Amino acid sequence: MTEHHETAFELANALGLEGKVILVTGGDRGIGREIVKLLEALGAVVAYTDRSDRKSHHGSLSLHADVTYPGEMEEVVERVERELGPIYGVVANAGVTRDSMFHKIHHRDWDTAISVNLTGVYNTIRPVYPLMRERGEGSIVFIGSIIGEQGGIGQVNYSVTKAGVIGMARSLAREGAFKGIRANVVAPGFVETGMTAVIPAEIREKITADIPLGRFASTMEIAWPVAMLLSPVAGGFITGAVISVNGGQRM
Repeated sequence: MTEHHETAFELANALGLEGKVILVTGGDRGIGREIVKLLEALGAVVAYTDRSDRKSHHGSLSLHADVTYPGEMEEVVERVERELGPIYGVVANAGVTRDSMFHKIHHRDWDTAISVNLTGVYNTIRPVYPLMRERGEGSIVFIGSIIGEQGGIGQVNYSVTKAGVIGMARSLAREGAFKGIRANVVAPGFVETGMTAVIPAEIREKITADIPLGRFASTMEIAWPVAMLLSPVAGGFITGAVISVNGGQRM
């Protein structure tokens, strides 16, 4: 065993995620993909959802599912529990943007943002939450956004959904605490993903100038706080929190 692998093994043991079954939605790309890869490296048993039919080589169990359909998410939870074991953690990551100035928002784009980013999160958590209650433990991490905390021009629909996610997490934190369930939010700022790669250079420069650390986050810099909150060791006394990972853009 190399020194690198020994260090990774020791860290996995220290975080207490070894063998924990964790479900990640939207785990096929971007932030979700990085979360899946990190959790696997830390010894967790990971299942992730993917709306596409693409084959992927990461993740313990890849499941084709759409979070906007409650029946599909119920089937996902049933299959994960049957094939991998009791679900300890959930990362509600799946999300979309449908940006437009408020006076130009199409009803379709409003509904899509709500159905994926908010109702989709409910559909993900609803079938697994009673199981966590019965077992007396669980950790739920919601992927929020700086836009849900401070709003954003041309992102009213997205902001509403991410603010709603914060409210959902804090309410679940209060409801679930006496059953051993923790609920927290990781709220990224701007992150290097396929979605931000298309931002025009001049706009990117303006955004970066507003970030005290002077750059966008890497996907790994979002994945680590997620792992910390999932961990019964590192995050065991944290619930109802919003961890802002934005390089100081919002303090």
